[in-house]
Amino acid sequence: MDVMRVAVVGTGMMGRLFTRLLTELPNARLCGVANRTLGKAEAVGEKYDVPSFSNADDLLGQVDVDAVIIATDDDEHLEPVRAAARAGKPILLEKPLAASVDEGREILRIVADANVPLMVAQCVRFDPRYAAAHAAIRNGDLGQLEYITARRNAPLRAGRRIAGRCSVSMFLAVHDVDFMLWATGRRITQVYALGHGRLLGEFGVQDTIISLLKFDDGTIANLETSWVSPSLTFYFEAMGTEGAVQIASPEIGALQVGAEGTQFANPLYSFAPLPGGQTLNVYQVELMHFLDCIAKGQPFIVQPEEALMAVSVAEAIDRSVASGQAETPE
Repeated sequence: MDVMRVAVVGTGMMGRLFTRLLTELPNARLCGVANRTLGKAEAVGEKYDVPSFSNADDLLGQVDVDAVIIATDDDEHLEPVRAAARAGKPILLEKPLAASVDEGREILRIVADANVPLMVAQCVRFDPRYAAAHAAIRNGDLGQLEYITARRNAPLRAGRRIAGRCSVSMFLAVHDVDFMLWATGRRITQVYALGHGRLLGEFGVQDTIISLLKFDDGTIANLETSWVSPSLTFYFEAMGTEGAVQIASPEIGALQVGAEGTQFANPLYSFAPLPGGQTLNVYQVELMHFLDCIAKGQPFIVQPEEALMAVSVAEAIDRSVASGQAETPE
């Protein structure tokens, strides 16, 4: 089995997750890490005995790698992507593609000019329940779609950790928007959203946003997004003329009660190592897919243009909250 040499840029929560997952896969080897705060990179580098750097250019200039994972903050994707593209390395980029449509277009231009493969880490596509819902919708098992309902709520600590670096739409709604676009194969043509910022207004962001979405075939959807929930919860329902499909977050998991309240520990989205090398974690499957596609020269399940569409809809949601009017995604 060929071993893929991979570097990770960004050693925050997701970056640390990817570094660990790389050390657990038999066909991957972590070769280096970078973070703008060098001390944070050094802590991860020392843990896994790999070199650490303060930026992607230095890492890629001194370490020979086959691919790069970029897990920097949402508004700091552009420069690491530029560095990886200059080095000619395939990129796994943590969602969202970018913090704005304009920056997303620039990222697509950079990777296209360099002819570098780019996959955006839309992890929901690797959840087997959502994959089953995608198949049911695409195969016509539900008949003609009537409506879609989705919910994705995170704890308040997540909103405080992000501290205004991106909106709740870019942080959470982009997951469900991407899935809706992927599952339906349609475009979202109109967005109307309402929101408020009672708890996180100090950071200039909304606590909760309720969005109505209209697709180009007339299907309608409502999306609830918030980061003031006691625990992470999500829900999806698609209703058609001949059937329906539903997904609820506690369906797979164990109930945990602790100082921070009641939570469902879902192994599909667990950040903790799994015993016996079990492959249940969506992030692990996502990473395996990325590496396998590179090795075989096959297309990724998430294409850059699709990731840009999700950013465009999330941006339109934020515009609608600000304007109080329906908005059209770019």
